[in-house]
Amino acid sequence: MPTNLLDDHRVPTDFAVYQRFNRAEDLRAVVAVLQKSNIIVRTSGEEAGEWREATIIGSPLQPKFWIEIPSIQFEKANYMLQEAAEESLSEEDLDAHPFADYSRKELEDVLLEETAWDAEAVVIARRLLLRQGYDVDLGEIRRQSQERVARAYEPRSGTRWVMILFALYGGFAAMAVWIVSILISLGVLLYYVVGSRRDPKGVKHWAYDGTTRQLGRVAVGAVIAGLAFGVVNLFYLKLVQFPPIDVWYWLWF
Repeated sequence: MPTNLLDDHRVPTDFAVYQRFNRAEDLRAVVAVLQKSNIIVRTSGEEAGEWREATIIGSPLQPKFWIEIPSIQFEKANYMLQEAAEESLSEEDLDAHPFADYSRKELEDVLLEETAWDAEAVVIARRLLLRQGYDVDLGEIRRQSQERVARAYEPRSGTRWVMILFALYGGFAAMAVWIVSILISLGVLLYYVVGSRRDPKGVKHWAYDGTTRQLGRVAVGAVIAGLAFGVVNLFYLKLVQFPPIDVWYWLWF
């Protein structure tokens, strides 16, 4: 893949997953448009670092192909893809598309939720509305869409009993120095502290509100304190003898 600099002095480092695909040919088509627009693209065939966007449990059902671009260029990428779709679509394409049978409200819903659709679908919905003689107030639609996105990305409150459960589980595992159990609990608790999501503009938002993140930090601190005690107890104090992890294998079934 060619490398195009955003400026003459640095290569952007804040890459984020922009789109996911089920088919490699769809990926290549989008990459071609973005590269033509001087947007740096990294694909799933490279070290795209998808782990940064993954959840603790993982995502085995996600599409197998993805692309990453600098987060500051999300809006430009959206615009360029819609421009490319506008140029390539004919009236015959509009007639053959399933949207041709949509009502006015259904087409307007596509525009309101454009982040859930690809660029071609958004362009087709807009052109069908115009062809049917309806006034498309893009400014108002974008305002409503932005309000929806803002509500969707508001930090949420974490489930307290889950946090308490993993804090207790992690604390006990730390005192017993059960490494795998410690990593599991810390993985969950750290997501409450540093977990984030990106909106369609590439802006990162906290996944959880300030209170949840603070409680998460307290829980992580408790696990770390338990681990410090566990290590000292294991090698020096020997105040408590914990059973080996093998005794607890049945908990996983």
